Amino acid sequence: MNKIGFVVSSSPSQITIEIDGLKTLETFKEQLQIGNFLKISDGNLNYAVATINNISGQNSESDGSVTWKFVIDATPIGSLRNDGGQLCFSRGSQVLPVP
Repeated sequence: MNKIGFVVSSSPSQITIEIDGLKTLETFKEQLQIGNFLKISDGNLNYAVATINNISGQNSESDGSVTWKFVIDATPIGSLRNDGGQLCFSRGSQVLPVP
């Protein structure tokens, strides 16, 4: 599993993830497409599974260099729970990652 960013908000209907910059987006652009799935850690060896709905970007200029910030909006569809070393999928958002 690759770390691409961090959760900035989490609710039963939407998880928002901020990506760690343009280089990260370019590295994982094939996986970060609308409709693809994300596996998001909740910090307790369990994961939320979400579908990517939207990717947005903003740029800002500071000291002559441009900095990009990207945000992914995703809908939680289920969870992967650690059950004795195996991950078991359950439909519904029983696991929500904490920002």
